[in-house]
Amino acid sequence: MNTILQKHLNEIPLTEFAWLAGIIDGEGCIYIHKSKPNPKKGEKNPYYSLRIRVAMTHFPTIRKICDTFGGIYSEKIRRNKNEKDQACWDFSGKQTDFLQFLEIISKFSLTKLKEILIAIEFIKLPKGNSFKETPNWLNEKRDELHILIKKLKKYRYNALPKKEKILKKSQFKQCPKCGKDMPAFHDNGQIKIACSRKCGYRRCSDIEEANIYVSYSQNNKSVRILSKELQIPEGTIRDIIKRQCKLSSPVIA
Repeated sequence: MNTILQKHLNEIPLTEFAWLAGIIDGEGCIYIHKSKPNPKKGEKNPYYSLRIRVAMTHFPTIRKICDTFGGIYSEKIRRNKNEKDQACWDFSGKQTDFLQFLEIISKFSLTKLKEILIAIEFIKLPKGNSFKETPNWLNEKRDELHILIKKLKKYRYNALPKKEKILKKSQFKQCPKCGKDMPAFHDNGQIKIACSRKCGYRRCSDIEEANIYVSYSQNNKSVRILSKELQIPEGTIRDIIKRQCKLSSPVIA
């Protein structure tokens, strides 16, 4: 398939350009290809060419792009059975058509906007020739844009830091046993009952501890159920039960 646009750009609706800009943002690749000069063939300067490529496993999408905008259609067959085959669209039209195409795409692009602007700047440069002498400034400018677009592809975005529970960590209350100020919540978000472990063990009065022991021994309530009902840690209830068992056991003379 020819790389020149099959239709005139003015005949293609803007909705098609917006649709293609979204695909290029997500699945496309805009790059400046550079090949070293071959002295055996008489080449004096490196060859630069601007290209756009889209590759995906959804073949109908690639076929529609080729039917609408032209370009080269190709398919890649994967050797690994676990991977899917891919369809590719490569585009590198005439200088005038390509420039107009990129200017329209840039209006709808977001992710690849910087790369498209570099591509527009590259395509506006005078056309060089590998076999003829070209000004040094032109080769330097082309190489600069070639390196710049490569750096954009290697740029890494850092993930945003996780939001801490500022509201819970900033809340304070008084310890019910000693009256000291303490955080209202633990680091995991659970409600804090006492300022320290010792206060947590001593927070119940003797009558409350006796009632807990009765509920455990006579009413056959488990430690987990008592912990949920009284909002007391299970470890505290186990210590209360051990303490009450020692007090209720008869002393042998």
